[in-house]
Amino acid sequence: MKKLISCCLAVALLGGCGVETTEALPTVEHALTATAVYDPTYQAPLCANLASACSMTTSQVANAGSGEANSPNTSTGCGDAAWRYGVAIDRLTVSSGNSSNLTAGRSVTATLTFREASTRSSDVDVFIANDADAPVWTLLQTFQPTTTGAQSKTLNFTLDGGGSRRALRAQLRPRNVSSAPCSPGIDDTDELVFTVGAPLPLNNPGFDTSLSGWSRSGNVTWEAGHAAFRPAYPNAATLSQQTVVPAGASTMTIWYRVDSINSAFMSANLTVQVTPMNGSGLLYRAFATT
Repeated sequence: MKKLISCCLAVALLGGCGVETTEALPTVEHALTATAVYDPTYQAPLCANLASACSMTTSQVANAGSGEANSPNTSTGCGDAAWRYGVAIDRLTVSSGNSSNLTAGRSVTATLTFREASTRSSDVDVFIANDADAPVWTLLQTFQPTTTGAQSKTLNFTLDGGGSRRALRAQLRPRNVSSAPCSPGIDDTDELVFTVGAPLPLNNPGFDTSLSGWSRSGNVTWEAGHAAFRPAYPNAATLSQQTVVPAGASTMTIWYRVDSINSAFMSANLTVQVTPMNGSGLLYRAFATT
C-alpha cells in the first residue's frame, strides 16, 4: 500500500506542515509588505526591515514642481527639472512575488508607476545599486512609454551579491539626453532603498507554489504547499538539492506528516541526508520508503 508523507524541508519554513524534528538552519519569519519612509542618511525612501515587498507612496515621489517632499529623493542628489505638467514618477515597488523575504540571489520584480505627457519626448531608465552605502549604478532597463497618462512597467532581475541595503532608481529623461545614472536635464528621478536578507541555502525550501529547485525521483508531487511522497514498495520517493550552507549555520529543520487511508498501514520511513560534495557544497536529500 502507498502512504502519503507530506514534507517541508527547509532552512526557512514558509508554510506549516505538521510536526517533526529539528536540525535547523536559521528560521525566516513570514514576510510582510513594507512602506518606505524617508531616510536622511540615504536621502531617499527606505524600507529598513526585511519584507517580501517594499514600496514608496505616491506623495513621496511626485515631481518636485508639484510639491515633492524631500526632493529629489536620490542618494547622490540628482536634481529634478522644472515641473513639466503630466510627467512624473509616482511609485517604485520591489517584490519577491510571494511570501518570502527579499533575499540575495533570488529573482525579484520591480514595478514603476509613472505619468507621461507624450510618447515621443521621454525615455525611462531603471538602475540598481547592489550596495546603497557605496552605490555603483547598473542599468537594468531603458524603455519608451507607449501611451500617455498614468501607466506602469514591470521588470524582473536578480538580487546579485552585494550589501544588505540596495537602491533602485528610476528616471524620466528627455529622449535627446543620453542615459546615465544621473543624466542632466532629468524630468524626474527617484530612488527606493530596501533591505535584503542573506542568501538562503535552499532554493524553494517551503514548497510554496511548486517543487521548483528540487530534483526528484519516484512518486513525489506538489500538493498545496507541501511535497507529497508516495513511495511504493520497494521503491523510494526522493527529493534532492545541492547547495552551499552559509558560514555559521549549523542546524536544519524538517516538518513532516504521515497519512494513510488505512490506519493499519501507517509504517513508513522518511530519511534526510546532508552529504558533502567534494568542496562544491552539500547535497540535501529527503527520501521516503515503505
